Amino acid sequence: MPILNGLFDLFINIPLFVQYILLPLCLLAFIALFPFKSKLAALLVVIPTGLFLSLLYFSAVWEMSGGFYARYVLVGLFFAAAVLAFFKARKAPFFRKPKWGVWILYGFGLFAVIVLGIFNVNIFRAYSYKEEPIRLQFPFRDGTYLINDAGDGSVSNLVNYHYQDAENIRLNYYQSERFANDIVMIDDFGFEGRNFGNEESLEDYYVFGVNVYSPCDGLVYEVQEGYDNVPLNGTITDTGNGVAILTGDVYVVLWHLEKDSIVVQEGDYVHAGDLIGTIGNSGITVTPHLHIHAARGHFMNGEGVPVLYDGREPMKNTLFKEN
Repeated sequence: MPILNGLFDLFINIPLFVQYILLPLCLLAFIALFPFKSKLAALLVVIPTGLFLSLLYFSAVWEMSGGFYARYVLVGLFFAAAVLAFFKARKAPFFRKPKWGVWILYGFGLFAVIVLGIFNVNIFRAYSYKEEPIRLQFPFRDGTYLINDAGDGSVSNLVNYHYQDAENIRLNYYQSERFANDIVMIDDFGFEGRNFGNEESLEDYYVFGVNVYSPCDGLVYEVQEGYDNVPLNGTITDTGNGVAILTGDVYVVLWHLEKDSIVVQEGDYVHAGDLIGTIGNSGITVTPHLHIHAARGHFMNGEGVPVLYDGREPMKNTLFKEN
């Protein structure tokens, strides 16, 4: 949908704090304070605002701005503002013929309901697929980890950008990464780094240097090593360090590892829970995280396979708390 993708591209250029915090708070304040003259007018503001917050709730990268748990606060404020709006409009008629200029606002509200509704439907469609998932063990221990990307990227790039990413398409990686996951570590406030979204070094990210463990039993099919980390705001010059494990007929790929940290070699047989290496920031990456995907046919150019971790389906903005 080129029009919807264009709107999305325009929106994502807005600073994250404005997207996730300031704009929602302005909308909630408007809902709570504006004297709606009809119930329809209230609905055409409350419904698109709710759909917008739903979109953010499931697809925003909260750990980079505002913190993961801020989304719960906004949901609570939305319900409070909606109740207040309809309480104030309870004696108003359902429809009151407005002035011609207000018709434009009605039309915009209806348009927003349609567009935001389509985005939300696609998010939920991205977690419904016919392919049989591979069952994996979660690749981290000791901490709280956030799924940053997940789901069927061919349906929604809001929850999983990998399949529709221009660079992945150019390199022919996109099909294998259809169900790829990016995983970060967060603190008790829901941030992935020590400076609340304004990290200055790789070491500021909690996941940097954390051990990665094999998510399955299998043969170490490929090891790529020797590449330095990409510094923050640095230039990507290589594909980075990582390991591909062949389990049955499926390749499980773990990437963006630290240089000289990988402790397995090609031809080794590993068991689920064996140490693989540590998280770095090597390859096609902006900030430290673990990229993991499963594919058949070839580990980078094959067909993507959905995954389960410890029996749970990873969804964007879901947590895995490991001991």
